[in-house]
Amino acid sequence: MLKKICNKSKEVISGDVKSKDEAFNLLYSRFIICGGYCAGKTSLRNLMENKLGIPKLIDDSTRKMRKGETEGSPYHFISRDKFKKNITSGIYHEWVQFNGNYYGVPKKEVFRLKPWSLDTLTKSYLSEYKNKVPKIFGIFLESPSDKIIIARAKSRGDDNEKIKSRLLKAKAEKSDSRFNLILPADLDLEKKLAIVIKHIIKPIKKQSMSNK
Repeated sequence: MLKKICNKSKEVISGDVKSKDEAFNLLYSRFIICGGYCAGKTSLRNLMENKLGIPKLIDDSTRKMRKGETEGSPYHFISRDKFKKNITSGIYHEWVQFNGNYYGVPKKEVFRLKPWSLDTLTKSYLSEYKNKVPKIFGIFLESPSDKIIIARAKSRGDDNEKIKSRLLKAKAEKSDSRFNLILPADLDLEKKLAIVIKHIIKPIKKQSMSNK
C-alpha cells in the first residue's frame, strides 16, 4: 500500500496545500515526529515546515552543537546548569534526558505556536503529550540500515562507542498503535511527505471544509 502511495508522490503533493496561509488555516493540530537514531526526524520536520508552513517548536538542549547547526536551529543550546535551573523554575512543558543530554519544550514555545506546531520527541513521551494536547498526530520513522546509521553518525562526529550504543537503541525503537503513520526507512523525504499529506493533511482539509 505504501509503495502505491509513493509512486504517486508528485500527484499527491501538487494541488493539496497551495500556500502557507492555507496551511495555517487548516492545521489546528500538533504533529509529533518520532523514530530511531538517524531516521531523518529533523529532515522531515524541516520539509513539513518549508513546504506546508507548519511551524516547528524550538526545544532547549544541552547537547553540543554539531557542524552546520546554529543557535535556534534546530535547538536553543544551553548549559546543563541552566537547564536544571529551568526545570526547577517550571519553565518546561515537558523535558527528557536522552543519550546523556537534556531536551526540553519551553511552555512559552507551546503557547507561542498554539494551536498548530511541529516537534520531534522520543516515543516514550508521546502518550504523555497526547494527554496534554488534544489534537495530536503521531508520525513514526523507522531507522535505516546499520550501514547508513554508521555513515550518518560518523558525519556527525560520533565516536565508535556512541555509534555502537545508538545502533542498539535503533534496533529497540519500534512503532506501535499510538502512531497515525509509520514511514519505512527506504522512502526518500519527498515520498514520506506525500504520505503525510495524503493520510493526514488531506483528511484535516476535508474535515475543515465539512465543518464550514
